[in-house]
Amino acid sequence: MTTTTNKRNYYIVFLIMLIFFVISFLTNVIGALIPDIKTGFGLSLTEVAILPFAFFIAYGVMSIPAGMLNEKYKEKKIMVAAFVVSFAGALLLVLFPNYSSYIVSLFLIGCGMAMLQVVINPLLRTSGGEENYAFNSVFAQLIFGAASFISPLVYSYLVLNLANTGAEDPVQKIFSSIVPKSLPWISLYWLFALVSLIMIVVIIVSKFPKVLLTKDEKAGALSGRCERSSVHHAKRKPRPVTQAGFKRIGWGDYFASAMHFLTKLVFAAPASFLSAAA
Repeated sequence: MTTTTNKRNYYIVFLIMLIFFVISFLTNVIGALIPDIKTGFGLSLTEVAILPFAFFIAYGVMSIPAGMLNEKYKEKKIMVAAFVVSFAGALLLVLFPNYSSYIVSLFLIGCGMAMLQVVINPLLRTSGGEENYAFNSVFAQLIFGAASFISPLVYSYLVLNLANTGAEDPVQKIFSSIVPKSLPWISLYWLFALVSLIMIVVIIVSKFPKVLLTKDEKAGALSGRCERSSVHHAKRKPRPVTQAGFKRIGWGDYFASAMHFLTKLVFAAPASFLSAAA
């Protein structure tokens, strides 16, 4: 199947790089916020661990539905919806700054980021050309890394300026009236909401190329998947549930892989944030 066209759309490539920057900025600043969140809300380490978990579990919840929605509604609508969800998540926290709303906020922002990640990779392949996809993907990761370096610096700048009551910084004048003095890090979520709103406008006015998904990029309809799965299992010959049978069908390997994934999801990701909070 031919999945690319001769015409390259470098504006869309630039827009995708910008989206990679935004995704990284929103994702990697959470770790820097953890100590202030712990102090501001008076949380235990267990309660702190739930925050990054709420964000990253959204990827597991939203990735497959986002792929199905992308096939039906296409990239532009899904990207707008993703930033609307992220905007709603950021706005929820700044309007109701408490622990419960923060969990919901992180889950919504995570859902938005998952939707974007599902869409932008096929779009990058189409817009930049399949022959340039490897280079563009590596460059996107470079942008991703740059944003992860910049986001804690922006956080420090905002918090320090809001904490300095004698300063005449314009940032302080803007945020001092809308950010609780005891929670200066909330200013970052005002910034997230503003960035999400700007990206919604940019995407709406942008013209997107037609993306032809490859077989590996298609999620497929849920009913079709269930039907294919039932046909596949009906054709399989029953195997005896013995130790040899378990070895042949590789249940041990599947179980070990699943446990490794769950352990990494539940413990490894929050551990990186807990080390910053300790």
